[in-house]
Amino acid sequence: MHFFYNTNKILFILIFTISYWFNSIVNANIYIVDNFKFSEKISNIKKNRSNIIDKIKIQAFEELKKRLLVEDDLKLIKSNEEGLNLIDNFIIKDEIQINKDYQFVVSVKFNPNKVKNFFKSQNIRFVDYKGDPLLIFYFEKEKSGKMNVWNNDSFYEIFFSYQDFLIEYVSPGGDLKDQNSVIFEENVSMKDIKVNKLLNNYGLKNYLVIFYDKNYPNNIRTKFSINKTVYYKSFLFDGNFKSIIPKLKFFVENIWKEQNIFNIENTTLITYNFYPKDIISLNTFKKIISKNKNISKQNIQFISKKKITGSFIFSGSEDDLTENLENQKVKINKKNKIWDIYLNE
Repeated sequence: MHFFYNTNKILFILIFTISYWFNSIVNANIYIVDNFKFSEKISNIKKNRSNIIDKIKIQAFEELKKRLLVEDDLKLIKSNEEGLNLIDNFIIKDEIQINKDYQFVVSVKFNPNKVKNFFKSQNIRFVDYKGDPLLIFYFEKEKSGKMNVWNNDSFYEIFFSYQDFLIEYVSPGGDLKDQNSVIFEENVSMKDIKVNKLLNNYGLKNYLVIFYDKNYPNNIRTKFSINKTVYYKSFLFDGNFKSIIPKLKFFVENIWKEQNIFNIENTTLITYNFYPKDIISLNTFKKIISKNKNISKQNIQFISKKKITGSFIFSGSEDDLTENLENQKVKINKKNKIWDIYLNE
């Protein structure tokens, strides 16, 4: 029995450490603009290929900015040429001639630290971590009035074909139990589509409802709920999911970024020693830290049976963080800029 307990403890610590490592890998992937396509006239390429390559890199930096910055802050960067100095690696994956045009398919890896330092020098906010999963529903109303509850495989196939960096989208299973848990009013008003029961089934809080009424074929309506705040928006629709889905995702992710923006002017590096009583207290502390949306760049430097040494960056005031943790039965002793942390149980 003693051996089984210690084996579980070692396994848990390994999982704990690997989870932090994996999160840092996912976080780094947002700085890679992969399979980026750029077209140019063949005649222009023959004149000066190196200038065209720089032009591609600049366009890739524009794509990176859209990932990290809120829409209103994009205009704060007057010139994208600075992006040429922020690149670690540039690979041309393919070159295709299409009539008189030439298409490049490239991968551009930006240096995370250089990008962040650049934003800091320009006093620009950014966000580069993933938020909580978001449940997505697609509802379609036929001209006859019949409702199709997320039965459009084409929509979901296209929706999930785009790579997502900030939000993990989740689609419902589609069985009858799930479908019957969605409540519609007679006129199918967006405000009256209720999915709370289904959210509880999946253990999620945030959702995106997309509603297409074929009686109004040029319009798609959305209802986006995040952190108990609901947003409504309509989009012009030309019948092509490939043209509307990027707009839907940009709308959702821009709101998410506005709520979770990482303010570089008010950040603090917190170094701590956590003293776990057992595996349960270790798991509890991990959950408390992970759920705090103002905490990023978690890192573990040392693990032993009695102490874990780590660090994270907090966006906001130390007093707010201390109060938040103490409300969750976390005891903090500050010594020489290092926090000794215990759980009061």
